[in-house]
Amino acid sequence: METLDWIINWFNKEKSISVEELKQNTEINYFENGYINSLAFVNLLVDIETEFGISLENDDFADEKFFTLSGTANAIKNKLETKG
Repeated sequence: METLDWIINWFNKEKSISVEELKQNTEINYFENGYINSLAFVNLLVDIETEFGISLENDDFADEKFFTLSGTANAIKNKLETKG
């Protein structure tokens, strides 16, 4: 499964947001759009680290693009490539 698809499915399952809406909004900030709060973000990070076997660092969050669905997917891909 592609990382973006995994993230979309996570938001759909955990936050009950339709897949169609998520696919249309992959570039918007999920905090600003009300898709997620800080507690849910921690759960997302734990699930990402468990699912993909990576460790996210504070530096990964420096770019505001991380807080979009596509930005999170790209950060995961980058971690997987460097882990590789």
